[in-house]
Amino acid sequence: MAGPVARLLNKANRGMAAEVLDALGDPGDRLLDVGFGGGVLMKIALDRHPQLRVAGLEPSPEMVSRAEWLFAGEITDGRVDVRAGTVEDIPWADGTFSTLVTMNTPYFWRDRERALSEIRRVLLTGGKVLIAMPSAALQRRFGLDAAGHQIVDPEELAAAMRSDGYEQVETRPMSAGRRHGGVLISAQAPTSRNYPPSE
Repeated sequence: MAGPVARLLNKANRGMAAEVLDALGDPGDRLLDVGFGGGVLMKIALDRHPQLRVAGLEPSPEMVSRAEWLFAGEITDGRVDVRAGTVEDIPWADGTFSTLVTMNTPYFWRDRERALSEIRRVLLTGGKVLIAMPSAALQRRFGLDAAGHQIVDPEELAAAMRSDGYEQVETRPMSAGRRHGGVLISAQAPTSRNYPPSE
């Protein structure tokens, strides 16, 4: 079942993934994709940046198993590391990544404060964060609230990131999702470690 779902996700998200990586520019040496789904962003990142090491976090064990098969060679070579888990409890050490990206996930976060704390924890000081997501209006059109998920306004999420110490927080419409209200949040992890530690 994971295979067909992953292929659908990759087809739907390919344009968004490419635009996120265009906006990112230099990803540094280690990138984490939170909620990697079918793995399309990871694949594009690996193709574009041959020296990049890419990690993926995904709550679905089936998607993790598929990624282990899909990236078997890169895992053996040490370029890819995929793990099961959630953004509220990221299973890597402090300061592991130069960049963190995520697409279409904030409305699945159970605890925003914890998620933002974990994101900044695993980033290097000054590390990059990019969050791609649909607008609040589109989330409602998708019926996410009816399905029991929270509606997350990208501007409200950006404001929460500023309050949490993230720097250079900006939002802009996405070309790949302009007709559908796609929004890209870009930010930088705090350049100082003088913030409250994760609980």
